[in-house]
Amino acid sequence: MWVKGCLVVLGLGTLASATLAYERPEPRIIGGDKVTDLNAYPHFVALMSYWSWPGGGGDRDHWNPFCGGTYIGDNLVVTAAHCVDKIGAGSTIALLFGNHSDEMQYEYCSDNTTNQTCIRRDSPDDDVSGYHFTDYLAYNGTEQVTLDVTSSSILIHPNYRSGTFDNDIAIIKVSAPGTATAADLPATDVFPTLVSGGQEVTVIGHGNTVTTSEYIPSADLLEVSIPAKSDQACINDYGGNFNTDNMLCAGQPNSTSPSLGEDSCQGDSGGPLLDGNTLVGIVSWGGQCAKFNGVYSDVFALKAWVNAVASDYSFPLTLNFGSSTESLVKTLTWTFENRSGSSVTLDNFSFPSISGYSVVLDQCGGVTLSDDQSCDVAIKANFTTVGNYDSRFTFEANGVPLEIALFAEVLKESSNRFGSSGGSLGPWFLFLLSPLVVFRNSVRTRFPLAILVAVGLTACSSNPFKPDAPEVVFNPSISEQGLEFSVVSTGCTEEDHVYLRVKGEEIEVRRTQRDMCRMAPHLVRFMMPLPEGETVWRIQNPVRYSNRTSGPGIPGESGTR
Repeated sequence: MWVKGCLVVLGLGTLASATLAYERPEPRIIGGDKVTDLNAYPHFVALMSYWSWPGGGGDRDHWNPFCGGTYIGDNLVVTAAHCVDKIGAGSTIALLFGNHSDEMQYEYCSDNTTNQTCIRRDSPDDDVSGYHFTDYLAYNGTEQVTLDVTSSSILIHPNYRSGTFDNDIAIIKVSAPGTATAADLPATDVFPTLVSGGQEVTVIGHGNTVTTSEYIPSADLLEVSIPAKSDQACINDYGGNFNTDNMLCAGQPNSTSPSLGEDSCQGDSGGPLLDGNTLVGIVSWGGQCAKFNGVYSDVFALKAWVNAVASDYSFPLTLNFGSSTESLVKTLTWTFENRSGSSVTLDNFSFPSISGYSVVLDQCGGVTLSDDQSCDVAIKANFTTVGNYDSRFTFEANGVPLEIALFAEVLKESSNRFGSSGGSLGPWFLFLLSPLVVFRNSVRTRFPLAILVAVGLTACSSNPFKPDAPEVVFNPSISEQGLEFSVVSTGCTEEDHVYLRVKGEEIEVRRTQRDMCRMAPHLVRFMMPLPEGETVWRIQNPVRYSNRTSGPGIPGESGTR
């Protein structure tokens, strides 16, 4: 085959982050203790995806936890955006409120994948002949609240960026939270005071419990108290990847013996970082757990957006001016409608300071609206330089701060997009620029690559990234669309974090960037168009886990365990 030995590289732009000094993250709450009081954290939420075991044995229908969350009242659950950003409308998830450690077990499946059966056990160390631990927890109780996901039931912060974890927060709207008791939101920015006073905060979750490369989550809800750290502590660990505007730093790392440290990790994403009953942070990301400090979304910094989602008023949460080539000039009107049943006073409007956004009409500042009254604000976007212009404006409604996001983008086409270095590019170049698509939810929505870089033929046999060991390719198949395969991610593998190497008749998958977020392992499905003219491909399929028709973590995902 003429593609033999060459690399298809995704996301060369991530090379800088691939050279960071820390090791691949390990998944867990480290150094934690079992929460013995089942009533201790009534605001804790386990996010779960549905699973049904094939064959017989055990309780076939059950749920698998993949992230945490926190109930804040008014039928709202706060979690990390990266936990839910790939869950599409039409999927079904479940939310389990409170501590249900006594109903969590460990999932085992038979080694015989032809006629497979699966069972549950109380320990991940059980020696069950003919069965293996799948790395997943299983819940089959009756206390879960199921949610059929719609476009309005999961709201992700409009300024969330998956590549950086900026604004890593989302809100899930539920109809019946049961007996859940809400956690408090911070009234003031208390975290700097906690840091200066050398105080500790508490993180809880069902994440991994070991410091090796294994993933062994905890059926028991675990808690650990860790020191609140200064921004500089995480800047020392992560440099510019730590955004002081919307991230917090906490942990008790041990650089030489991580098993002796204290931290959160994969499987704990979305769960709470607490000061007493106050939700100060959300488990987000970090380097190797307990070797480096953990990073948490700053709830106080993001509170104005949470308030906007939770408010009784009616108004758009975003103003999107769209995209335009060469320049963008557009005026949009934002309308605030008072649907609260009582009067509301609007004041303290703070409009974007970015040059190019301007207010051309403000009927809302300093006004008091009766029920069913409305007012308008018109904002003009005038940009002539290529770029993304994300911004926001804030205001107060009866003294409560609210936030509205603004978006505008200017594109500029190039007549010489790929450049020229002489000679003929031939079919190699066309193949390397073929789109690679990731499937991550039940409706198999396509997420195109942000970057796809072709490597010159002279570098085809080299590996400039020095990545981790090859990933296991699960269930590869070939169709008219191309090569489709799955990779198990222990965190947040993105489209541009892996590349493929064709080695004779085998396909090898390697990472260019280590997983950083703290979500439970999940299956990532890829599809790559094959070069024209090739009719026969032989693909090695080293399946190490049981075959499945669907999988947890990303609801509706298909593949293996």
